Amino acid sequence: MKSMLIIEDNLMMREFLKNLFTGVYNVCITSSLNEAYSLLDKTISIDLILLDYLLQNENCLPFLKLIRASEFYKNTPVFILSGKQSSEIRIECLRLGAKDFLTKPFNPNELKLRIENLINE
Repeated sequence: MKSMLIIEDNLMMREFLKNLFTGVYNVCITSSLNEAYSLLDKTISIDLILLDYLLQNENCLPFLKLIRASEFYKNTPVFILSGKQSSEIRIECLRLGAKDFLTKPFNPNELKLRIENLINE
């Protein structure tokens, strides 16, 4: 079974995503970038990272840059979710190596299909 790391600080969204993907993927969930850094420092096997753009008032761009610079995770697809509708934010995330970007609210079926397509590339 493929594995997914979900990084989301909103409890309701975290639980929703956990329920959406548990059973389909091995799901690991964190609520902060610091927790995510700790997990990734242990070089766990992750097939996809589902990342909220804004975590505790901090954007995910430094984390995305770190992932792309990492020897172990540089090819791991990163999917960004965001409540921000700005095309500049989407463009910057994609420029820094995010594989896909979806704004909230979103259709769960669309998210599942996009994730499936990325993981099975």
